[in-house]
Amino acid sequence: MYRLEHRGKGYASLILDKIIEHGNLAEASLLLVSGSLSIYAKRDCFRYGTFKQVTITGESTEDALHPNRQANDCFNFRELAMTDWFRLKRLADQREIAFDQSIWDIASLIHNHALASNRKLENKVLIAEKEGQAAAYAIMAIKKPFTNVKASSQLVEWAGDPIAAAAMLVHAVKRYELDELLVNIPWYEKLLAEQLSHYPNKDLEDGFTIRIMDIERLIEQLMPYLREKNEQLIESLCIQRRGDGNFNLRIADLEAVFTSRELLSLIFDHTDDSSQSSNEMQMGLTNHFKQVLQDLFPIPFPHAAGLNYV
Repeated sequence: MYRLEHRGKGYASLILDKIIEHGNLAEASLLLVSGSLSIYAKRDCFRYGTFKQVTITGESTEDALHPNRQANDCFNFRELAMTDWFRLKRLADQREIAFDQSIWDIASLIHNHALASNRKLENKVLIAEKEGQAAAYAIMAIKKPFTNVKASSQLVEWAGDPIAAAAMLVHAVKRYELDELLVNIPWYEKLLAEQLSHYPNKDLEDGFTIRIMDIERLIEQLMPYLREKNEQLIESLCIQRRGDGNFNLRIADLEAVFTSRELLSLIFDHTDDSSQSSNEMQMGLTNHFKQVLQDLFPIPFPHAAGLNYV
């Protein structure tokens, strides 16, 4: 709750500056912000990433020839039990791209339902089993019965076999009698996107913003991943902040100047050559320079609107 008489006095800016100061003292490499107001952009917090939003409706699950409908026969679906935490942890640890979560984290974050409560929804957790073994789980924020909430039910987080997960999401629509279930799929979750490709979908820009707190620290933390992509190339990578706030990027005898927004887009945005943001950022770069950068970037980053949503 805020009072109107406190607006326009710079309090929010002071708080954000203190947060950035604290982040630097704590040696953080990134700052995630669940919003995209101009106050954030003034401090180099920019939107990042895109995702594919798939819409599963009750009508779209009725086709008997539907591949996910047929997959239902291979799995048994049930709700989470209090004896499932080790199963969820094992499945969560199989993910290559995710926020690190302990058993305690998973249990408490499901219970706290930050994303669901923000939209006046409630968390439901389903587990898909095959031959008595947990194959996948899905955490969903769904509408409570007999409420007039406008927000749509949506997938919060999942792990495990993408075939089992896709079938489970289709099952959830019928099980909970949902009008629709929104499934936001980051660009790197290609197997789940493939399983749900026959449902209506659209590409959306992520509503969150991110700030690179310290570029040298970030690159140092990313080194193990970048070396796996191209060990020889990464040894020549050097990114340094200039006095004017822009960045010098040098790699493989190539050099260019990037703004804060352009650098963030290079590192985190998955774009194709036809996209406007890609063309604007790479204007003036040779095709060879673009190809060199594409050998390392973008970095797959966990979707912020999951269990760890703040």
